[in-house]
Amino acid sequence: MLNDVRTALRALTRAPRLAVVVALTFALGLAANTAVFAAVNALLLRPLPFPHAERLVDVHEHSETRLCAGCAVGTSWETFVDWRARATLFDAMGAYAERDVVLGGAPGAERAPSAAVSPALFTMLGAPVALGRALDAADDRPGAAAVVVVSHELWTRRFGGDSAVVGRTLLVNGAPHTVVGVVGPRFHFPEFAQLWTAIGAAPPDGGREARDLGVIGLLKADATRAAADAQMASIMAGLAEEQPQALREWSAGVTPLRHDLAGEEASLGWALLGAVLLVQLVVCANVAGLLLARAAERRRELAVRAALGASRGRLARQLLVEVGVLAAIGAGLGFWMASFAVETAAARAAGRIPYWIDLTVDWRVAAFCAALTVVAALASGLGIAVRASRPNVRGALQDAGPNASATRRQGRVRTALVVTELASALVLLAAAGLLVKTVARHARPEEGALADRLVTADVRLLGERYADSAQVGEAALAMLGAMARTPGVERAAVTRFEFLAGFGGSDQPVTLEGGRAPAAGASPRFAMVVSPGWRATRGLPLLAGRDLTDADRAGAAPVALVNAAMAERLWPGASALGRRVKLGPPDSDRPWVTVVGVLDNVTNPRAARATAGSMVYVPFAQWPGRPLSVVARTASADAAERVSAAMPAALRAVLPDEPVDDAVTVARGARDRVAPQRLLSRVLGGFAAFAVLIAAIGVFGVVAASAAQRTREIGLRVALGASPRQVATLLSRRADRMVLVGVGLGLVGALAASGALRALLFGADPLDLPVLVGVSVLLAAVALLAGWLPARRAARMDPVAALRVER
Repeated sequence: MLNDVRTALRALTRAPRLAVVVALTFALGLAANTAVFAAVNALLLRPLPFPHAERLVDVHEHSETRLCAGCAVGTSWETFVDWRARATLFDAMGAYAERDVVLGGAPGAERAPSAAVSPALFTMLGAPVALGRALDAADDRPGAAAVVVVSHELWTRRFGGDSAVVGRTLLVNGAPHTVVGVVGPRFHFPEFAQLWTAIGAAPPDGGREARDLGVIGLLKADATRAAADAQMASIMAGLAEEQPQALREWSAGVTPLRHDLAGEEASLGWALLGAVLLVQLVVCANVAGLLLARAAERRRELAVRAALGASRGRLARQLLVEVGVLAAIGAGLGFWMASFAVETAAARAAGRIPYWIDLTVDWRVAAFCAALTVVAALASGLGIAVRASRPNVRGALQDAGPNASATRRQGRVRTALVVTELASALVLLAAAGLLVKTVARHARPEEGALADRLVTADVRLLGERYADSAQVGEAALAMLGAMARTPGVERAAVTRFEFLAGFGGSDQPVTLEGGRAPAAGASPRFAMVVSPGWRATRGLPLLAGRDLTDADRAGAAPVALVNAAMAERLWPGASALGRRVKLGPPDSDRPWVTVVGVLDNVTNPRAARATAGSMVYVPFAQWPGRPLSVVARTASADAAERVSAAMPAALRAVLPDEPVDDAVTVARGARDRVAPQRLLSRVLGGFAAFAVLIAAIGVFGVVAASAAQRTREIGLRVALGASPRQVATLLSRRADRMVLVGVGLGLVGALAASGALRALLFGADPLDLPVLVGVSVLLAAVALLAGWLPARRAARMDPVAALRVER
């Protein structure tokens, strides 16, 4: 084997260009695959940094008919207490509720993500305690003293790393809490929580319909997930008999904690890994084509070896070793490139990804790179090695050219390889095109050109004093006053969302006066609570009736605006004005509201109106609440930039104890919401561009080789009067056939991969005909151009020189 390696290195030095191209091609493909696998490994394969991680499960409710049918949702405090008392297959069970809070006192107010948790959660997750203690059972009783555990980062930032922090007071939403402990660095469960309070000290009171608590359980050592799942379903069935009104259509189950933590990103990671493996397939096909051409050039050398007694196995092994050496060089370079990319990505993502995701290169990543290198080397070189190990000894030693049948076989193999490249490139192009379209659609706000002139900011009003609606109303008036005094602001309004029923939006229809049931999908999931002038600020046209005014205050007759889509769905063919609806189920205590106006569905005339959702707008004075958003309209995009910079300070001047989120234009906010998808589209687009380039080079090489083999024929045709265009058309027919077959197979592949593509498209249709047609035309155009160039060059050769060529 060492002799084979030395021989391979000498052979490669005689063809340095080929060696460099093949090694770099291997390196690029392996680098991309290794980097993506490192992300998948961190998200899905690396053990969670918790003790007994394999026994940790997410415990949840689910329903086949309510909310998001079949999906896992949280539970209520009352139901969690029943679960904890009745479940026997768990060593422990803990609940948590994620909350944003306002921290007061020195060095100033700030908003921080927090969680109210069961003390058992710290034990189950093995939370490291750097100072003081964690929460305990005494803290988790109703009426217990208000205590808080802070993260290492919050301790360092807000308390300066003071070792005497234990026992100090921290204002949380205006209420004093005693700091009892500091957890170790990087612990932030759930997600990015920076402080924790005991959930049992002030249990949530939303009733069994709330379903906003997450629950984690630690299975007993001898319990299985299947048994725990069955037990939770049985417990929930018993509770449903006791509480039929709230739990009749609900059950419960368990899933591995990693499944809950990874969420939708799991399918996204696997889909992206599948896409990058397609890139590797293109790389292997391209390398195989290069090696096939190299083997044809070495037919005399191989014939001499065979004549001197080398067996077929010996020749095949030598050729495979050469491929292996190139693959090993490429793997070394690719692994270094992947490691650098992963380290850079980890540094840039620090603080923005959950702490349990350790984005590093470990032995799994190295093993994956090594295994993929072996597979790639075999896929690229095994077939070529076997074929080249059977040289035509007599013909090669007589210096005769390859026979016609061998030439045809070689041509068919190269054609098949290029078709594979084209088909794979089209699948990648389709995925990239669909994702780009999805990003463009979500990043295009319905306000159109006005989006660059609208500036928004959130003010959550989390302090305890804002539990009173009158105080919220005063804060809203103060915010509007501050905006009116800000230079560059033409109009301003405040707004918030009000979920109409249940967790995550309404799963019940609105109630129509007269008892008529609305059509499916006609009910809005939430109401927009807006101040007078909001419609004019956002530029929504009023189609009928009147706008909301200052007269629509608390105590006045309840009114609402609806959009055209809701009006048509609830009252098809009739006017919506004067109609009365209850925004909730019939037994809710919400008042009947009268429709006084109908708004257009969207501001942007170019946006789609037919697919608009049902929307209802109610006066802020009649539906006071928090958190609030303020929106300001400016005269120009330049003025919007100045207002966005000045808005936080203007709002803090009237609300000094409330943190203000960064102000952004509506257009920028829409772009920021799809930033991860945009990054993914660029990565996938890069993969697709690389695959298209490789496929185009393959088409160019096949047509160029075909033209070289037909040199005498071309000279004869030109001598007999054929025009260069006619000859070029004749030579490019092979490219036409390859493109036709490759595009056809690629479309079949894109359709077959539609399930995986759906994970990349965030709910969009993966069978988007315009996109599929567009990328097919793009790939065909590039490939046909790649085939036309060598055909045109061959058609312009001197016929006399062509006829002198002996073979």
